Amino acid sequence: MTTNWTDSQKKLIKTVASAMQVDDVLTVSRQQRYIDSRMMLFKYLKDIGGWNCTEISRMTGMGASAISNSIESFDSKIKYDQRLEDVWNYVKQENCIELLSDNEDNLKAIAVLEKLRDRSKVEMALSKFNTIITGINGL
Repeated sequence: MTTNWTDSQKKLIKTVASAMQVDDVLTVSRQQRYIDSRMMLFKYLKDIGGWNCTEISRMTGMGASAISNSIESFDSKIKYDQRLEDVWNYVKQENCIELLSDNEDNLKAIAVLEKLRDRSKVEMALSKFNTIITGINGL
């Protein structure tokens, strides 16, 4: 595993590895469970993490087109592989970031954050959002 991963990404990698029963998700192997693990990691980073294939490629050392193909294959595969879909749902649940309170302002903030694609803007917005929520809740 490379050292440029954030703590949340490291947690994601550990969750996928544990759920898929592999020692390292990024191990180059043709065993199906390793392939499925990488597909799941790439899918999460792209769809939920907001990274594009080129950014994921730089982080993993794998080609952007291979990552794109993996994500497309994963989308097709979970349609007929119930176990893989169950693991995918578990990984998403284990790595979600929950808000401190459910209200309309939080939902608006999430909608804005989802539209942002630039990582630095997202991190800055999340930091400000957490500061506001902490102040409101008096924590």
